[in-house]
Amino acid sequence: MILKILLVFFCLGYASTNINTKQTILEKYVFSEFDRSIVKLDLLQVLPGNGFQTYLFNFTSLQWFTRRLSSRPIWWHYLLLTIPYNHDKTRPIFYYIDAGSNNETNPFSIYTNIISSFSVQCKCITVLHRQIPNQPILFPSDPTGQNRTEDAIIAYTLKLYLENKQQFIDETYNYVPLLFPMTKAVRRGFDEVIKFLNYENIKFTKKFVVSGTSKRGWTTWLISAIDRRVTAFVPIVYDMVNIAKNLHRGYRSLGGAYTWAFFDYFATGSFLNIDTLNHQRLFQLVDPYYYLNNYAGKQIYLVTAMNDQFFLPENTKSFWKELSTITNYKAYIRRVPNSGHNLSESLLREVFSNVKTFFDLIKLETFSSQRILPYFTWNLENSENYGLIRTALSNINYFDSVLYKAHYARTIDRSRIDFRIAFLTPNSTLQPSGFRWNQDIIGKQLLKEENSVYKAGYKFINNFSTKYYIGFYIEADLKLKDSNETFVICTDVDIVPNVYHVPDCFNRDCFTRLI
Repeated sequence: MILKILLVFFCLGYASTNINTKQTILEKYVFSEFDRSIVKLDLLQVLPGNGFQTYLFNFTSLQWFTRRLSSRPIWWHYLLLTIPYNHDKTRPIFYYIDAGSNNETNPFSIYTNIISSFSVQCKCITVLHRQIPNQPILFPSDPTGQNRTEDAIIAYTLKLYLENKQQFIDETYNYVPLLFPMTKAVRRGFDEVIKFLNYENIKFTKKFVVSGTSKRGWTTWLISAIDRRVTAFVPIVYDMVNIAKNLHRGYRSLGGAYTWAFFDYFATGSFLNIDTLNHQRLFQLVDPYYYLNNYAGKQIYLVTAMNDQFFLPENTKSFWKELSTITNYKAYIRRVPNSGHNLSESLLREVFSNVKTFFDLIKLETFSSQRILPYFTWNLENSENYGLIRTALSNINYFDSVLYKAHYARTIDRSRIDFRIAFLTPNSTLQPSGFRWNQDIIGKQLLKEENSVYKAGYKFINNFSTKYYIGFYIEADLKLKDSNETFVICTDVDIVPNVYHVPDCFNRDCFTRLI
């Protein structure tokens, strides 16, 4: 028998952005102008919409080495700039980084309508920047001869950095990891959008709120760390911050293996020997963890999927306390239960309704002498057979109530802390896991005392802790005053029992198999 205990406690120019004068290698590349002459923004169409107008461009953003490195040295994109008729010039531009193939003739994606509609909802200019990265890409040095896309490109460029530095002059091997041109393309997009809006005499605020999913979420972290025009950002399904630590955590969570979703990194060997100085130098280039101090003064709304086949629910434990301190607790997690890495359109729209609320709150904070965003903190307690999460909520002047929910799920057995949407069988076939996150309503609080700290708790007793793991977290749905909108924020995930089935690994021993 599993015993769940619900507890509620009531109590009344575009210079680098780094504060340091010394630029990072990423900043040097992203803000370099050696290839400025190829940049161009060609207007293709002006498209009317329901309450907005969209400008469709073909955008040439940068040159990434030459054809000696890859089949796509010149990067181009479709870029859609939407201006709503209800545009509030004091609001920042919402900049969404999207995927897409450069072999496509269709400039639109699943996000086109979502982002265009969002412009009306948030009363802000929106940008949909597609083909980040440019793909597919063929590398002449690649013995497989494949046209690579997505993770396969990233993995191969990491391999080139780790193993082929001698092929590049003047330390330009530092610019080989694909995250470098991905980030620079976004920075160039910022520049060209500002130029166009100025040319059209459109009044606007030269600030950006950036978002993107997966690898674009990774890019969101990086551009937000180095461009001072970014005031807030929303990375979606990318929380692999502190990469080395999370690779070790993932190895132990999955019983001495890595998720099958890391196949491209396994096949190229780019995650072998992760504890060497060579890998540490790589992670210093592309891991947002090494830029944490740059997030001071920014607001963050991280969206994670609880059945993600790439990233495990515990990833945030590797960096969240540090990030919260640096941002003065203006960083928040929004967890999406019962979804894998690829969020459905309906879930995306649900998430964007929360992003809109976040957008409104940071707008209010911009023009207020007082803090608007809430403080939300938590503590995790656990032992062999129970776990307890305690939360504290304060600075709730703009909210009239909070609804607390607990989400929980159990693993198949005690061999893995595994909540992924699918796993790899011994026969190398993918099998749906059937994992479901269940929900308990903890309780609702009316937020009548603005200066009070409101506390809640949830305790989970696992009487079968020798047979399987339990994962659980608390969600707080804060309802805005005089509105039906809610700001959804969540805690870290507590695991019962809080012990791993296997010891840690070192270097090559870490990447021996996929599961």
